[in-house]
This record gives sequence, structure tokens and C-alpha cells, in this order.
Amino acid sequence: MDLRKLFSPAQEAEPPEVFGEPLERDGVTFIPVARLGRPLLGGTRTPQLTPIGAYVIRDGNVQWEPAFDLNRVVLVGQLVALAVALAVLLWTLQRRPATTNR
Repeated sequence: MDLRKLFSPAQEAEPPEVFGEPLERDGVTFIPVARLGRPLLGGTRTPQLTPIGAYVIRDGNVQWEPAFDLNRVVLVGQLVALAVALAVLLWTLQRRPATTNR
């Protein structure tokens, strides 16, 4: 088995990160960065770009500024709330006295 043939589609795939056009304002340059991903649940076949941050160049110094993804924060909060609700439900079902049918 030739491993180069097996992994050749992965080598031809798009890069995971995409850099946008540099933007300059008041002597500061911003280079936006997004992650390239495919949709998980069918739908369109076009890749999706998710902003992950930007490089900020000021006075010759480069600094990474991560993007704040409110959608991810809300999703994680909903998952935690669901897990707590399920735990409380299971706890109350276990504490309920067993009923007998006579």
C-alpha cells in the first residue's frame, strides 16, 4: 500500500486558516484570520469561514487578538444548562419512593 496515494487528498485540501486583506487605520495594520471548515450537517457544500482573530501590527510589534465568538459561548451555556437539568431530573427520579401496584 502506497501511503502517499492514501494521504494525497489531505495534502490537496484547503489550508485550515485563511488570512484576509490587511486593513490599515491610524498607523495600525490589522490582518483578519478565519478558520476554514466544512458544514457538519449537510446543506451547502461551500466551505464556511469562522473568524478566529486578527494580527495587529502597531509600531513594528505584532500581537495576536483572538475573536470573541458569542455563538460558541451561548452554545456551551446551553449544553451546561441541559446537563444540569438532566442531572436534577435523574436525582429527583431516584429519590422518589417506589410505588407498588396492588
